[in-house]
Amino acid sequence: MSYNQFSCSSADVITGITPGCDIQIGAPEKLFFTNVDFQFDTETLAKTESQWGIDIAAQDILPSPLVEEFDDNSEDDTYYVSPITSLATFIREGKADFTFRFKYDPCLDKRLRGLNGQQKRLIWVDASNNVVGTSPDDTVFKGIISGTLRVQKWKMSTGDNISFTEIRFAAESNYERSDQVAAYKADFNIKGLNGIQPATLTEVSSSATEIVVDVTTSCGGIAIEGLTDSDFVFYEGSTTTEEAITGAVESATIPGRYTLSGAAFVTGTLNLRDVVTLSGSYYKGTALAITI
Repeated sequence: MSYNQFSCSSADVITGITPGCDIQIGAPEKLFFTNVDFQFDTETLAKTESQWGIDIAAQDILPSPLVEEFDDNSEDDTYYVSPITSLATFIREGKADFTFRFKYDPCLDKRLRGLNGQQKRLIWVDASNNVVGTSPDDTVFKGIISGTLRVQKWKMSTGDNISFTEIRFAAESNYERSDQVAAYKADFNIKGLNGIQPATLTEVSSSATEIVVDVTTSCGGIAIEGLTDSDFVFYEGSTTTEEAITGAVESATIPGRYTLSGAAFVTGTLNLRDVVTLSGSYYKGTALAITI
């Protein structure tokens, strides 16, 4: 098996079209930005839902919200036309260039602007769950590399539409995009994969043996439920010496409130450990200073 097969038969049609092939790539509905050096090493990994989750948690893949609109700003190819013979000579291929629009969220827009000036790769998914990227060898799968990304000024509603966040993406390599294109149909809800959400820890009370903390999403203040003691980490003072957390009891009446137990808490910092995964959602905390 290899990429670009879709539901085609194995008939050797060369340049013909196999009846029944689902080969139409539709408008992008979901984007996944990746680090420049990121790739799935095999087709099997590229098609495995759990591997996508691992790479999102590792911050190697950054899912976008669903795309609401997009513009194709791609350049036309450049030709020289002789004023004498009127014959056209090809000069260069125009760059592929797109603007993607998402529902404006002030909190998310601010974080997305951290992409400005960065170079990323882009994988996108259409309405039919076709996953589109590139492969130099029909084995690895990765996104199409960009020039520097630009998250443009958010657009206000005109009264008959919504406010938008806009990201402009220009492909660096036409050869990669056109000659090394790789696509496959995902058999899982890939458009349902979400990015990491920032989490806020708020101290309620603390002592040498017990810390009570509220954990909510930084945007919206929604309680994060279902955490366990292994999801928290406590560092003593300004060091990386851990103080063991021996228990985490979630309140039965206040969602997202946890009572953390330990043998000897001292002044230090409390945080979520790395990126926490809960039911397909991902959370990354900011360290909370605790004074004992």
